[in-house]
Amino acid sequence: WFILELVLEIILFDLGAQTGVPTRVAVFDKLIEPAIGADAAARAEPEVQAGVDALRSGDAEAAEETFDQLIERRGPSPELWFDRGLARAARERWDEAAQDFERAAREASDPALRAKSLFALGNAHRRAERLNDAISAYRQALLTDPSLEGARRNLEVTRAMQAMAPPPPP
Repeated sequence: WFILELVLEIILFDLGAQTGVPTRVAVFDKLIEPAIGADAAARAEPEVQAGVDALRSGDAEAAEETFDQLIERRGPSPELWFDRGLARAARERWDEAAQDFERAAREASDPALRAKSLFALGNAHRRAERLNDAISAYRQALLTDPSLEGARRNLEVTRAMQAMAPPPPP
């Protein structure tokens, strides 16, 4: 586990170094953009943009608070569940992030948002070491959008992690 996680962190570090953006923000930025594009008019609202900007700047706590308030005031939407899931994932709150991504995927009418939510759900499950759940989420993401290369790579990495994992105790 340790070696594979170290390799993954090196890959993420490389991504951050190449983009000049802090690693965690660079990774989550790739997921934020499709959600913004899912409903451009709604995403252009200043309150939503403030949460997205907080997340991009690395202030995941402020982003989560913003999305919490928006969900409370406006009611739930797949885009807000997704955004709050990203903020929770950035804070390494994997279980809560997984719940938000699952709900976003279930409620999304836009296939692109559904696929990105499933991909993010797989990432949250993998980080929480729920490898079977991660594999299932990546597969669902790829069924929704076969061009999602990140989900394909993460599916392969997660399968390798599963193969290297010690068997569960009797």
